[in-house]
Amino acid sequence: MIRFLCAGLYVLLPLCGSLFAQSVCPNIPPPYGLLRQDEDYRYLSNPACGQDYWDHLKYVPLGSNEDRFVTFGGEIREWYEGFRNASWGFGPQDDNGYLLQRLSTYVDIHPAPRIRFFVQLTSAIEAGRTGGPRPVTDESKLFF
Repeated sequence: MIRFLCAGLYVLLPLCGSLFAQSVCPNIPPPYGLLRQDEDYRYLSNPACGQDYWDHLKYVPLGSNEDRFVTFGGEIREWYEGFRNASWGFGPQDDNGYLLQRLSTYVDIHPAPRIRFFVQLTSAIEAGRTGGPRPVTDESKLFF
């Protein structure tokens, strides 16, 4: 009986060790995704994986379980658009361009391994376009 028990422990112990191991660090941090809700920073539960200045905001632990964490993020995008010969020269032409600005902030909460809350607020603003902003495309004051 003791031999059977020792043989069982010999087989199970290596498997149990992987349950308590910390996340493995990727060779290079994963690139930012097109959609923020697709990003996963669980690997930052291992303090040795932190390489970026913002890593302390990408993974904020909610206890000792690495599957419980909060991610904070945001972005600011500004770009200038100008067109020359718009619509192949037909219609009114505008030599001046305009500025587009998008501000976004989000929080991704993982309170339990299979529960997740993702909230993102975005504001898009246009300045200087002849005829004013196009609805939804150029300007959305604040959307959730």
